[in-house]
Amino acid sequence: MKGLVILVVIGFLACMGFWFVMNEMSKDPGKPIAVAFGNAKGDKIEMHVVVQLAEIKVEPARDMLRTGNWQQQWVDRHFALRTASGDLVPMVWCTASNLVNENKVGGVVEGYAVAKLKPNTDYVCDYVPLVSESKRYTRGFTAPSEKQEAKRMTFAPATEK
Repeated sequence: MKGLVILVVIGFLACMGFWFVMNEMSKDPGKPIAVAFGNAKGDKIEMHVVVQLAEIKVEPARDMLRTGNWQQQWVDRHFALRTASGDLVPMVWCTASNLVNENKVGGVVEGYAVAKLKPNTDYVCDYVPLVSESKRYTRGFTAPSEKQEAKRMTFAPATEK
């Protein structure tokens, strides 16, 4: 009987351990998005956010194809860059970047969302993979004062819309 109780306790602990591991593995790790900073002019520095073809394929711009600038409309729908005080910073679609080496970024680069920022200022960038869903990813950062090569920043899942 004592062996049976020990076996039940061990089985219970194993089930709880399995449940904990599966719960941790099913959490959303966030979205890694490559970002580069540079082209400082005066009191502004550019931020180039790499837009991968796979991100555009998640929610294609079929309804925007009738207009001539569907890429800009896609950026406006899927990215929101704000200052720490909540002011919206415009992001402009560009097809090329002199800050990003596409061979090092990985994947197929479709283009770039470019914003002009004030160095040493705090910003928050939101990425929405599907506009029809409430899920979004967010990342807070401080704009650097000098050039930084493209590196992947992890945008963490956000709960509110």
